[in-house]
Amino acid sequence: MADCGFGGRAQGGKSGLRLGAGSLIFWLMSPTKTVVCSQCDKPERDCRCDKYCCICAGFDRIKLGEDGLYYCPDCMEACDVKLATRSGV
Repeated sequence: MADCGFGGRAQGGKSGLRLGAGSLIFWLMSPTKTVVCSQCDKPERDCRCDKYCCICAGFDRIKLGEDGLYYCPDCMEACDVKLATRSGV
């Protein structure tokens, strides 16, 4: 079967879904990925969005998390979100 669509088989016998998931996991684990703001798609140093915690809406000591959202330190810890250390900041 040569179809690579959703649930089809690609060369080597892997489904298109499995190939896509593997690529996503590789990208997420890449040490060189740049974390960007989820609103403007820019790294924290270039982001000009209003920065507030996405959980409590606070404005004090807001930092970008690895998921692209901004958090205050308390909410970042409570939600077990890691700081975006690879964002080039």
